[in-house]
Order: sequence, then structure tokens, then C-alpha cells
Amino acid sequence: MVLSGLTFQRVASRAVFAIVLVVLFGALRAQSNTVAGTLPEDYLPELKEILATALKRSPDVIAREFERLVQEAKLIQVKAAQLPSVGGNFNYGITQTATAGAGEQNSQKSRDDGFFYNFAINQAIFHWGALKNQTLAARINVSM
Repeated sequence: MVLSGLTFQRVASRAVFAIVLVVLFGALRAQSNTVAGTLPEDYLPELKEILATALKRSPDVIAREFERLVQEAKLIQVKAAQLPSVGGNFNYGITQTATAGAGEQNSQKSRDDGFFYNFAINQAIFHWGALKNQTLAARINVSM
């Protein structure tokens, strides 16, 4: 079979056309991503302050900050269970008792008054690692 020069010219011209298309599309570039100075707050400087204040007062931001503070308070509470505790109670009381009988000899009256107190010192010694695990869980909650 004899190949004509016409077929070779078609293949070569199509290959050159494909290469030119690839080079052209490769040379085309996307727009630059410079958007600085195009937002409304760039034209109105007062708006930038208003938006910053609104972001600080956003309910979602406030709720997240409050949740973080709650988790930190829980961490302190869990840590406190591992520390010794001291407590006491001091009060003054009056107790009156009267018993009536069939005559003055069988009747009894008593009155007690005075200060009453109670003091205690406690230390959690061993809880099968529960206090340590609670502290670790509280730290994880704070970090989240």
C-alpha cells in the first residue's frame, strides 16, 4: 500500500494544532486573587470597627467563651477532689425539757445550753484511679 503525502500532512498539521492549543491554554492564567481593598469596610473605615465589635458580641462567640469557662471551672472542681479538705461547724443551742407527773415530786424540768462544735479533716486516699481519670477527662474537655 502506498502512503500519500497528503495523509502525513494531515497528521502533522493536527499535531501542531494540538500542541499550539496546549501551549495557549497553559499560558492562560487565572485572575489574581487580590481582593484587598474591594470590601465595603475598606471604603468605610467606621464599618470595620462596627464589624469587629459585632464579632466580639456575637452570640456564638459568647456561648463558646462561656462553655470554655464552664469547662475550666469543672476542671478546678475535679482537681479539688484530690486535695485535702478541712471543715468545721460551731453553734450555740438551748434545749429545754419538761415532764409533767401526778404531783410536784414526779415533775421534772431541765434546761441545757452551750456551744457545740464539730471539726473534720478529710483526704481522699485511693479511689482505683477514678479521681485521676476524672481530672484527665476534665482536661480533655477544656482543650476541646
